[in-house]
Amino acid sequence: MSRLQRIHTWGSTGLLILLMALSGLTAFGCASGVGDGVQNPDQIVGVGVQAASLGDAAFGAPAAWVSWSAPQGFPVVPQPRGGYVVGYELYRAASPRAAAVPANMIAFLEGGGVTSFIDSADEPRQSQQVTVTTNETSGYVAVNRAAATGPASTTYGTDSITYVIVPSPPSPGDLYTYTVRAVVKKLPPQPFPGTGGSLDLGGELVLSTEARSTQATVLEPPILTDPPNSPDPGSYDVDIATTLFSWQASASADTYVIEFSTDRAFPPSNTSRTRPYLLSAAAGAIISQTVNEPAIADGFATVTSPIYWRVGARNSGDALYPRDRFGRPVDWVYSGSRSFTGIERPPSAP
Repeated sequence: MSRLQRIHTWGSTGLLILLMALSGLTAFGCASGVGDGVQNPDQIVGVGVQAASLGDAAFGAPAAWVSWSAPQGFPVVPQPRGGYVVGYELYRAASPRAAAVPANMIAFLEGGGVTSFIDSADEPRQSQQVTVTTNETSGYVAVNRAAATGPASTTYGTDSITYVIVPSPPSPGDLYTYTVRAVVKKLPPQPFPGTGGSLDLGGELVLSTEARSTQATVLEPPILTDPPNSPDPGSYDVDIATTLFSWQASASADTYVIEFSTDRAFPPSNTSRTRPYLLSAAAGAIISQTVNEPAIADGFATVTSPIYWRVGARNSGDALYPRDRFGRPVDWVYSGSRSFTGIERPPSAP
């Protein structure tokens, strides 16, 4: 006899027991029904989501960094005789209020301890079918993946979930909100009435309600255009105080800084950064800026070795500053670097 058949044989007493059990699931909504995808609207969000532009130059591709917290109250390691976090549904949408619908799903991430994802603009995306199934004998949940065709869809059952995921890469310059739902195996009340006390270890698959991030912008790095890169003509005797530094604007970026350093790695100890420039320009448009900050020009006035420079960009509407691939703040999405040789000049008058 299937679990659904057993539930329907309980009568009023069994139904009361089931409702009392579900009322204790404060962090999760039940994946009820077979194929209907109906979620319990009375449950509380079980995960918290953060998203930011990816500003990791080593990664190289326009991307967003997304992270979330594992829901409390359930282990993230598989448990044969108890509930645990199986994995996470991840959705991306341009609207901050978009629902977690199959068309917006970009990944199912297996493992309760997997709590971050890099959404890259150049990562190959292939449609796949993901089937999540509980095992009544072992108590574990299996996740199987296969190539798929057809439209995106999700089919929820008590013992299984089947996704057809048709992902698309994020578009550089677009502003996104990410939504995460945890998938959890939870054991139902044991034993089922009328089953002779048999222990069903398969459990039910339940979902957290939707948790959304704030806005994150997928930014392409700015492209430097002037002054020329050493040893090209025009890269010698450059005066930081009078030179126009130019670059191509990044789509959706509206705030920029210029950094100078004697080290191509730009360590904080010997790097100078301008104040932020609030500049909005179409993607690819040339932005030119004079560094009207005497302290920076004076700091490099007597440097005879190469001076490296780069430009950082971000969108002021993003709640979080850009992160690297490990989730650490880096503040800006940086261009590549160029170098020039400065001109020797006396420092500014005090």
